[in-house]
Amino acid sequence: MGVRRIFVDRQPGQLIQISLEEHVNPEMSARGLFSDGMVEVMVARVGKKRTKLMVTVPEYLQVTYKSSFSTED
Repeated sequence: MGVRRIFVDRQPGQLIQISLEEHVNPEMSARGLFSDGMVEVMVARVGKKRTKLMVTVPEYLQVTYKSSFSTED
C-alpha cells in the first residue's frame, strides 16, 4: 500500500473525519492499521478566516469533510 497527502482548507467549526475504507476489515489490529504509516495532521497555513491542513493517511483510510460539528451522523 502507501500513504497519501490531502490538503484541505477549514474554517472554525468545520471538521475532518478519518475512517476506514469500506473494504478494510474493521477488526484489523492497530499494528496492521498503521503498518504503512501513521496519521499526521500538519497546519500548513493559518489565515484570517481559513486554516490549511495537510493530512497524511495510509491509503486504506478515507478523509471526509463536514461543514459543521454535529452529534448526529
